[in-house]
Amino acid sequence: MAEKQQSLNSMLSRAGGLARKGDVEGARGIYQSILERFPQNERARRELDKLPSTIPNAILNPSATSAASTSFLGGGANIGLAPNIGGGIGDEVPQADKDKLVGLLKQEKLDEAIAYTQKLYKSYPQSSLLPRVISMVYGLQGKTREAASWGEELALHDGANEVDDYMRLAAIHGENEDYENARLNLEKVLAIEPENIEAMRGFASCLCVMENYEEGVKEYLKFLEVEPDDVVALREISKAYREMDNHYRAIETVEKAMELDPDNDEILPELGASYVAGRRHDKAIGVYEKLIALEPDAHYHYVSLAHAMRERDMPERGFELLEKALTLAPDAADIFHCRATLHKVRRNKQASHDDFRKALEIQPDSASVWHAFALSHKFTPDNAADIATMIEQLEACDEGEYKTIDARTYYNFSLGKAYEDIGDHEKSFSHYSAAAVLRKEKLKYDFTEEQKSFDVVRQVFSQLNADDYVGAEDEYASKKKMIFILGMPRSGTSLTEQILDSHSLVHGAGELNFMNEQTAELLFMFGLQPEVRMQKVGFTSVGNGYMDSIEEINASEPYITDKLPHNFLRLGFILGAFPDAKVIHMNRDPIAVCWSNFQRFFPARGMAFSFDFDTLAQYYKLYLGIMDFWRQQFPGRIYDLDYEKLTRNQEEETRKLLAHCGLAWEQQCLDFHLNKRHVHTASQDQVQRKMYQGSSQAWRAYEKQLAPLIEELKDVLPQSSQ
Repeated sequence: MAEKQQSLNSMLSRAGGLARKGDVEGARGIYQSILERFPQNERARRELDKLPSTIPNAILNPSATSAASTSFLGGGANIGLAPNIGGGIGDEVPQADKDKLVGLLKQEKLDEAIAYTQKLYKSYPQSSLLPRVISMVYGLQGKTREAASWGEELALHDGANEVDDYMRLAAIHGENEDYENARLNLEKVLAIEPENIEAMRGFASCLCVMENYEEGVKEYLKFLEVEPDDVVALREISKAYREMDNHYRAIETVEKAMELDPDNDEILPELGASYVAGRRHDKAIGVYEKLIALEPDAHYHYVSLAHAMRERDMPERGFELLEKALTLAPDAADIFHCRATLHKVRRNKQASHDDFRKALEIQPDSASVWHAFALSHKFTPDNAADIATMIEQLEACDEGEYKTIDARTYYNFSLGKAYEDIGDHEKSFSHYSAAAVLRKEKLKYDFTEEQKSFDVVRQVFSQLNADDYVGAEDEYASKKKMIFILGMPRSGTSLTEQILDSHSLVHGAGELNFMNEQTAELLFMFGLQPEVRMQKVGFTSVGNGYMDSIEEINASEPYITDKLPHNFLRLGFILGAFPDAKVIHMNRDPIAVCWSNFQRFFPARGMAFSFDFDTLAQYYKLYLGIMDFWRQQFPGRIYDLDYEKLTRNQEEETRKLLAHCGLAWEQQCLDFHLNKRHVHTASQDQVQRKMYQGSSQAWRAYEKQLAPLIEELKDVLPQSSQ
């Protein structure tokens, strides 16, 4: 298998080299040879589709296909273009002019053909044929923006072949990464031909590329009803599920793709990424080890495996892998970025700083590396050059480009942090606010939908009583004892987990998405059918499914913590499924919590509420309301831990916490900052320091800017915040 893969990789590399040198036909021959031997190889098919046509058959041949890349439609699908030069609606172009145009095209005098066609169009502006030809020739030349412009010109005509024209224009827009216009054209195709397979695939792909994942998955599932074994679609659905934090479905979907096409090695990276995101680290490690065996000279597989090792709390093995990667690609920025994060885990700040610097020297326009560097670095006035570089890079981003939203967001959050460090709170707030606007624009958050989720939960649990829940006599196969730590994000959940993980009997598992995976579809169903009643068997199923996922963590300790803050919304399922589970609810100053949420970049889409003050305040009140509801439904089951009290009276509150969890006192719980475990959240730096006070007052430096938020929350603020 490895020998076959090496031969395949060599052929792909040779074909790519020929294409770059301009030997299109040589590259074409190799790609076609690959597809004869490996008909499922997506990379060869995709690269073949990108090769320009040496003879403009796309125009002269009615059955021609696009030479432009259409990989955004999935699988390198070819899209039929247009009929031959024979005619079109409003086509009064004399035959002699058509013959001359055909001659220019046959001689591959494409620039002359374009100039001649544009001249004809001035004389025959009603012709749909002429803008079609111009658009297609520009496409053959790789001038996709010009091709798109003339495609839009063609759309003003009542063309004779609407479907072909819309499909071709969608492909061009896709090549230009203008996915909104690509989507609009595919939508027109589907209005004419609702079962057009390539349009269905492309429409779903556009939605996902534009990060409208929920709708994209729906459209892909429609496509799979027609093409159930399409592995490309399954891969894309898996990516979308991962972005939606539905890791169970992501894994399930990509595993199905692997079963359908076990020899398709291009599925493996997606499988590995899904395992990492879903906290199935041992499985992820196995996948990346397989990829290294298949492509031992690909440095990025070693980097991926090093990341997996970091997540598995095996950083030393990660360092070894990166040393090998450096022998393969000594100037690869991703290696130094990864190594910087490993040094950070090992608390070697200087080495981490140096590796971030190396990564930025190699790739100074990497917004994500700048952001990682900013979070791990304390800026001083001496860092003026760094701040100037980030501003320069931010200004270089095209504000009109959807694809630069992430980069602009990263730079603004980074600059907010930098200016905060040096005490310029006006500029700091300005950049934090700009980042929040961008994040809100991208996520297209709908607070009314969020509110419905809270309403559905209340509806489900208002009609239940103790007899509907799993009893203490009902045992799960797993003997692990669960401790759930929850509350608003940035309320001290990471600190509390670090304290508990320092105990010899406790394994801190971090933020687990397992309960969300077990209950998301249930809540969706209850939203559609509110009259359906949750039963004990349902809670048992949730508990068994959750504990199956816990077993995959392979922790030896008898106690496991799950510190996903948002479990406060699913607390009824937790308490209903686990009669012996301990629940720690973190309380912290509301303004401190809300400000900390606002000023942080959270990749999870579930944090979309945090990017404007009005929504943030409304969400906070929903959270308070649902916690009051749970206390009424499950009296005595929730332990409220006050963050400020914990920081002021560390030993007293720690003793109470351990006693509530049924754990004997261990002195090392006070020295949690010495715990070497890897913390995967934004609180990584804080939990590596001794207990300190005052962090809940940091917002006062922004008190003027926070006035609207304070006003919104005034009815729920403690006296200390007023």
